[in-house]
Parts: sequence; C-alpha cells; structure tokens
Amino acid sequence: MPQTLGAHNARIAAVADLLDKRGRDEQRAFAFEGATLLEEARRSHVVIRALFVTAAGYEATPAVRDLEADGIPTHLVGDRTFAKISDVETPTGVLAVGDAQFASLEELFAQPGIVPVLADLSDPS
Repeated sequence: MPQTLGAHNARIAAVADLLDKRGRDEQRAFAFEGATLLEEARRSHVVIRALFVTAAGYEATPAVRDLEADGIPTHLVGDRTFAKISDVETPTGVLAVGDAQFASLEELFAQPGIVPVLADLSDPS
C-alpha cells in the first residue's frame, strides 16, 4: 500500500506548483491525470517520477499498482488533498508526475518521420 501524504506535505506543494508554467519550468516536470493518460505515458516511455492517488484511484487502476511494484514512488492522498493538485473539473483520483522532455527543433526535425507540434494545448479530449 502506498505512503499516505497529508495536505501540507512538501510533495503536495511541489505537485501543486506544476499547475503553472513557472513551476513546470523550475521542476522540469509536468503532471497529468487519469488511467488513459497513464497508459499512454507508459507506452511512450515517459519517465514517471511519482504517482499521487486516492484510495479509489489506487483500487481502480491496475497500472498504478504495476508502477508501484516497479519502484515508482506512489502516494495515497485524500480527496480534498487530491483536489489541491488536480486541475480538472472532475478529478480522476490518479495523477502522475513525469519528466519534461525538451529538445531543440533541430533535434526534433533530425529524426525520421512525422513530428507533431502542439502549442497551448489544455485539454486533448
């Protein structure tokens, strides 16, 4: 079972800082929510630093337990605490922090194949 964190834990404050660009730039990380995005991140080889989940999210998402078994730090938080780190209207109970991967345009376009470019994307659904 994951370690339980309270609302005033420094890790919660650090994740909440990822809600704005400055925090993401300083930590070179980003947060994303939901089982679907977590599976996509795993398939895309995103480096996942930590998971923050509610009890319901932990039970309902096998990928969370798999990543925890692989050594990814997994933290249990209450619903109110989760709401502090979530930026979605209806929180999913599963939030991951991943490494931001930066590359220059030259590096991106040097790779074979199509390079999708997205700007100011806030909700891909």
